Amino acid sequence: MAGINNFFSFDLVMSLSEDEANGFRRYLKGEEEKNHLKADQIERLFDVLFSLKLELKDDIEKDDLYPKVFPGKPFVHNKLEKLSSELNNSLRQYLLMERYLKEENDVQRQLDWLAELRDRSLSSRHHQLSGKLAKQLEPEQNESIDRYWFRFLLEKEQHEWLALFSPKSELNLPNLLNAFDAFYFAFRTESLNRLLLISRFALLSPEGAQYIEQEWQNQHNGHQSRLYLSLLAKIHLLLKDNAPSVEGFQRLLEKIKQDEQYIDANSLKGVYSYVRSLSTFLIDSGRNEFAPLLHEIHKQNLEDGHFYSQGNIPPSSLLNIIKIGLKVGEVQWCREIVENHKNRIIGDSPEKDYYSLMLALCFFSEQKYEQALSILPFDSNSPTYYLMARRLELKIYYEVRSDLMPFKLDAFRMYVRRTGIKTFPAEMYEQFVNFANLLRQLYLSSGIVDPSRSMQLVKRIQSKKRIAERSWLLEKAQELGQKKAKI
Repeated sequence: MAGINNFFSFDLVMSLSEDEANGFRRYLKGEEEKNHLKADQIERLFDVLFSLKLELKDDIEKDDLYPKVFPGKPFVHNKLEKLSSELNNSLRQYLLMERYLKEENDVQRQLDWLAELRDRSLSSRHHQLSGKLAKQLEPEQNESIDRYWFRFLLEKEQHEWLALFSPKSELNLPNLLNAFDAFYFAFRTESLNRLLLISRFALLSPEGAQYIEQEWQNQHNGHQSRLYLSLLAKIHLLLKDNAPSVEGFQRLLEKIKQDEQYIDANSLKGVYSYVRSLSTFLIDSGRNEFAPLLHEIHKQNLEDGHFYSQGNIPPSSLLNIIKIGLKVGEVQWCREIVENHKNRIIGDSPEKDYYSLMLALCFFSEQKYEQALSILPFDSNSPTYYLMARRLELKIYYEVRSDLMPFKLDAFRMYVRRTGIKTFPAEMYEQFVNFANLLRQLYLSSGIVDPSRSMQLVKRIQSKKRIAERSWLLEKAQELGQKKAKI
């Protein structure tokens, strides 16, 4: 007997929420009222499949499904499969309709309506709506790449109208080209910015490397009023700079603050994300002078709500906030932030694993090693955070000169070798391997004061493009060359 996991409609049904399921049932009722005779059968199949989700069942055999959908009916080959295909088509039509009617697609609907008015030669209506939409899409108003794109589509619609009804005019081509340039330069600059940021953390393909090696002039003459495009250009220059200064970042932040009221909320979050990510990379590379600046950005972004989704915060964002806060010595502030977000961390387990890990980091920073060890979440379902807890455990054993250190380190290296390459991207796997190898070299050099050995280890750590806990490893390597070594 075959299961139904390979049905066209099965995975789609499993992805629906209860509200979406009820909406689809109402949609099918409407189809049934239009004398679509199979609507009731489609709904019956849908209800059977959706009940599997509610009952937390992964599958059901086809032979068991057939009598539930066609009770009292003789078996007909491929009848169930055909009905499943029709359910898939109905779901597709319903979900596309719901997507189209979402509030965020209002501009697209107005543009489509303009095209309909053009096809019907309704000039007064077309002129009225296009004027309203032009005002809505003016520069310095919720700017984003999407809005640049919509402005281009509006100018294109005006071009299409004039081509039909005023063919001897300029056909709105200057405005059309201007709008297209704004979108093109913004889209290309933002895409290059992403690629440049990725190149800081990972090796690029030859094609990717070729793009960032090319000189991008970002010539947006005539687009000085496009404030978001201007910010993207300034971010691009910072990303291209191999040795950016704190002052350069501060100037950018001043510009962001000056223009942020005119930038779309999600685009503004993206702008700050670039600044935070590049600052984090520079700090991990040893540019510790950026830590106070990043800490202030974190505090301001928290206050302005840039990290939150429906009042909750991603664990990775909160972790970065805590790590930088601890780095600049704001231990009490970090403790308060962790406690304030105890029940607001997205995806945290009932045991509060993410919360416990971040609280353990605070204890570690205060040199309260036993308290940190006692709450480390070694049963975390997230491999990333499980290994983070294991790394913190190793750091604690290194700090307290524990005899368990070599055994724990061997266990960590074995775990990474056995499971890491299957579980993590290659770049992340390399981070863990390099951390373990460098920590072993540090441990074998502990208990002595050797400036040359210290310098050698510092260079090795700095030479690694990908390594976990870089800042802490650098600190421990530098201590080996000091008169009062901690280990």
